[in-house]
Amino acid sequence: MVLAPWAARNWRVFRVFQPIAPEHANMPGEFVPLGYIEWLRTWVDDVKYTESMEFTLDSGPIHIEQAPDYAFDSPEERATVAALFDRYNSATPAQNAKQETKPVDAQPQPQATEPKKGDNGDDAQPDEPDDSEPDEPDEPDEPETNADSTVSVEMTPEIDAGFGEVARARIARNPLRYYVTTPFKRAVSLWFDTHSQYYPFQGELLPLSDLSHELHQDIWLPLFAGLTIVYSLLGILGGWVMWKLDSRIGLMLLVLLILPRLVFLASRENPEPRYVIVFFPFVMSVCAIALCSPIWSAAMRRVRRRRLRIEG
Repeated sequence: MVLAPWAARNWRVFRVFQPIAPEHANMPGEFVPLGYIEWLRTWVDDVKYTESMEFTLDSGPIHIEQAPDYAFDSPEERATVAALFDRYNSATPAQNAKQETKPVDAQPQPQATEPKKGDNGDDAQPDEPDDSEPDEPDEPDEPETNADSTVSVEMTPEIDAGFGEVARARIARNPLRYYVTTPFKRAVSLWFDTHSQYYPFQGELLPLSDLSHELHQDIWLPLFAGLTIVYSLLGILGGWVMWKLDSRIGLMLLVLLILPRLVFLASRENPEPRYVIVFFPFVMSVCAIALCSPIWSAAMRRVRRRRLRIEG
């Protein structure tokens, strides 16, 4: 009911049934590189590849070296993908025509005028030549360029179709990898990320040798990763306590809050851990249940009694 007015507006304006925003934020009829996205979905399992392989699409060059070895099943497949990236990175006449600016309107030519007559009817003498230097024509400003601006990039439907063929071949070759293994890896990377995207020391935890000492990444990133592990373990313990205390409806609600969304995010080609942060307040509440439950208190009392017996 809430989305019905928006869906009615989209049908009235665009003649498409679109209750919410399109999956790829595209206008009706706009080209979307679905083949390239499908190829990414066959192997991307970490956010670092999303930033380098997808977010730069049509705005900068993409090189085969940016993809890991497991993105290719054979040297032939790697060569095919490399050729597609070469076509994407190379300028073509059609691409250059799109980037040309409109020509400057031609300046009107000065019209010849008759010499002015003097007061006595004689032709007036031409003006004395100006001793000053003539004005030099303004030279056009040179556009600022950088290393990548000299290369025009574009994902065309033909190149996208090539990536789609590679993606379909990979899926047919190993469906389990596409539907189970790779999404599971994405889910793990989403959950056990350092979740430091909004801090000055944000970055990748591994390899540890690349951590910046100036930004104190060697301190904060392992700490954040450790907190994620602690919260996860206590959350599992809290779930077990809720099960033992017959609080299974609450446990079911917790699972329904987290699991469907995590499965959906893990099915995408762009795993972004920032969408998983919203789960942790619920996990923390379950951690509190684990630490404050009667079962936990009873277990701690048993431990104390055993210590007293041993000391006594």
